[in-house]
Amino acid sequence: MQMSYDRIRLFNKEEIASVKIKDLYHHEQATGTEVTVNLNII
Repeated sequence: MQMSYDRIRLFNKEEIASVKIKDLYHHEQATGTEVTVNLNII
């Protein structure tokens, strides 16, 4: 996970990578994880 985070940060030339992690729930039970990655277009 850390390696992917660092690669995205370097690719986007950012100090903090554009990654959002959200836990998903349905009726108070964990159902998965949603990961959003924003990449800058060169």
